[in-house]
Amino acid sequence: MPKKCRESRTLLSLGVQTFKTMCVVFSVALAGGCNAPDRPVSNISAPKADDTEKPSSSARLRHVVIDIPKLAFARQTSVNSALGAPKKVKRDSNIADWREGAVTSVLYSRAECTFLEGRLVSITYTFKIRPKSAEDVLEYSGLPREASALDNANPGHLPFRAFYAPNPAYRNPVRCCGLLLQWVSIPEDRSEVWVNFANINEHYADWPEQIRSAWLRAGASPL
Repeated sequence: MPKKCRESRTLLSLGVQTFKTMCVVFSVALAGGCNAPDRPVSNISAPKADDTEKPSSSARLRHVVIDIPKLAFARQTSVNSALGAPKKVKRDSNIADWREGAVTSVLYSRAECTFLEGRLVSITYTFKIRPKSAEDVLEYSGLPREASALDNANPGHLPFRAFYAPNPAYRNPVRCCGLLLQWVSIPEDRSEVWVNFANINEHYADWPEQIRSAWLRAGASPL
């Protein structure tokens, strides 16, 4: 066979072999990609730490120490589950010469509670770590931080006080979770929060409709 023909066949053979090798490699690459678990496109190129988007204030996680709204008019057994075993229990009364029902004061390791007919109507909770602001106190208590604006008209007397005052001109109650809270206050040192779900010094019939409705929704009987 002429020399030029042999060289041509050799080059052709090498070309075919190279092509086959490329096909095999390409096929393996495709097989590996198809068999790999799916993942979002955004995860393919993870952003650097400095490029990570910081959550907005509306997306921030809430830090709740004690979810007080969930305890509204709860039975003592439910309150015990949240606060632990009582340290002291005593019969109590309101400041009037009448009572709508039996009043009991219960002392816990971090709270003082008042029960009316076995239902929680008032709680003063003491924080283990003192919150830095009135907004933090509200958040730690399961209340909206935005409620701090309810007391902007009275910035001098306490970090926070909001209640359903007898005089409509002074009413600024906290409303959340389907509740109208009769009283919420925070002392100057922000060590605790005091919440009344209802005023036991008022007749049940005189409670605001929203408070009476919450009492009944909790399973309590009309007084």
